[in-house]
Amino acid sequence: MAAAPMSPAGLLIAFGAYQIFALSRPWPIDTLGLSLPRGVMAMADGVLAAVAAGFIIGLMTWILGPA
Repeated sequence: MAAAPMSPAGLLIAFGAYQIFALSRPWPIDTLGLSLPRGVMAMADGVLAAVAAGFIIGLMTWILGPA
């Protein structure tokens, strides 16, 4: 949520983006699960979803401007 604009819409977008990445597990997050132990993967999954969501929101804010 640090990359999102500080507005209700920005916080809602940040929460939605994190949930999309956490539940869908796109390519880099999914392949990491094959090489890590189960407990470590549970933590890494959430961290990588947050990093991916922050990157996408930062990119959207840079291109489109703040919400």
